Amino acid sequence: MFADCLQSYLNYGTIVPAGRIPVAGGLRTVMLVNLCRECERFVIAHEIAHIANGDLEAGLTRMLETPYGAVRFFNKHHQQEFAADLLAARLLLCLIPLDLPPKADDNYALKFMKASNAATAPLFFFAIDSVITYSAEILCGDDAIPLTTDHPRSEQRIVQIKKELMDLEIGKPFLDDIDVTVEWVISTGREAVERMA
Repeated sequence: MFADCLQSYLNYGTIVPAGRIPVAGGLRTVMLVNLCRECERFVIAHEIAHIANGDLEAGLTRMLETPYGAVRFFNKHHQQEFAADLLAARLLLCLIPLDLPPKADDNYALKFMKASNAATAPLFFFAIDSVITYSAEILCGDDAIPLTTDHPRSEQRIVQIKKELMDLEIGKPFLDDIDVTVEWVISTGREAVERMA
């Protein structure tokens, strides 16, 4: 299911071909598609946070040679990345409806899922990145393309965002679900990579 969403994103620029959510996977597919959309919103909010935080104003850049040629990067530091992560997570959390209806209400499940996805998205995104990085390290060894060092490892970012969610009252109801989701993605992904290696 996740692979289908990823393939659709790479092929069509969206996780839902023709703008429709596939029904073959039922509710699980709908939930995953919505979570992936929240991940995209987190990434965009993260980049907007860099602008809002003034990270790109300094004009300090550096050139990095890659197998595909020289690429110019802004000089950023771990603290700037953490700050952008936290601001982006807060922006998503601002969209969580604080007025969840009673559990007996027909709209409760849908509103809870939207709120849970907004809280889970940043950590889900970094869990996937953690698996991708682990894959490169295991499968390519020392020949892996060097990752930029101005970004903290995803595991560190997960810790920081979880701390932020704990500090914010609004994120607390979702922490158990988030922990289960993040741990499952990382452990399942790493097991798959180890079987391939």
